Amino acid sequence: MQFSFATTGEYHPSGLGAWAVALTPTGELSATWKRAGHTTLFGPFSLTREENARVWGLIEEMKRSALSSSVRPGIPDEILYTLTLPHEPPLRIELWKGDGQKTPTVQAVTAIIELLIEKYTEQKAYL
Repeated sequence: MQFSFATTGEYHPSGLGAWAVALTPTGELSATWKRAGHTTLFGPFSLTREENARVWGLIEEMKRSALSSSVRPGIPDEILYTLTLPHEPPLRIELWKGDGQKTPTVQAVTAIIELLIEKYTEQKAYL
């Protein structure tokens, strides 16, 4: 079962685009970046053992944290995170960025995903 993380923002006024990342338990990372109707695919890439262990440890921690979707409406131009956690059935959580930034496990997962995107795609990711 894989983990996925996606942001909205393909047409965000900032022009930074939207990212979608999929990660398998074996350490295969694929990423997609979309901006204004243009899509760029990256990968798949193979994470190092250390990277894979670190990110999956954080994902497991996030699964145990009783994370739930945002219930408030978003503020104008706020990015929405969609996380699909490996579970039976898969657990899909939608969080506004502001709510995710208040949640330590989401902050940690977002930070490592940002680093992995930048390392493997050589693109700056603003999540």
